Amino acid sequence: GAWALACVRRRCGYAALEGAMRGAAAAVELAVSVGFEGEGLEEARARLEAVRHELEKRKARESLLDVMRGDDIEALWPAIDVATECGVEASVLRDARVKVTALEMAGAMEPGADPETLEEAIEKAKAEGVAMELIDAAKRRLREMDEDTYRDFIASELSTAMQGVDTAALEKSVEEAADVDVGAEAVAAGRRRLAQLRIEA
Repeated sequence: GAWALACVRRRCGYAALEGAMRGAAAAVELAVSVGFEGEGLEEARARLEAVRHELEKRKARESLLDVMRGDDIEALWPAIDVATECGVEASVLRDARVKVTALEMAGAMEPGADPETLEEAIEKAKAEGVAMELIDAAKRRLREMDEDTYRDFIASELSTAMQGVDTAALEKSVEEAADVDVGAEAVAAGRRRLAQLRIEA
């Protein structure tokens, strides 16, 4: 299948890079052993370093992607650190951080966790771009854990949404605020701001 094909391509890619690295290393070693000095030697050393770096980056990337397929948060952090050091592309690192943040939030939803920890995890998840359905599930769990903490959280979300221009986010915040009864004036203010944004759109 597609996964098997990807594995074959990855092995071929590694084999080509490792072959290139061995070739470059042998060329440098030979030049040094016969006392050759010059621009060509420096170029060979630069090629060797470039190939070594690319091989390390590919291995770090694949290792991180393998770890991301599971839910071992303790393995994810070191894999992210290595991938960062090796220059793995930002999009992969971002996906890994989102995965870690989602796992942290899930842990904060477990029985025995405190509402403040979950509240902080939700805020972090929102900032990192965790899927909204996961955030909504965490908010429902927060409400189950402590209605007052949830109410304060929703009030804060409403205040933040009113300062922005995202009508969908504000509409959702107004609905949640009305549902949990954060206060008639706050809800009314949210609705006025929503009306203003729709008129100005």
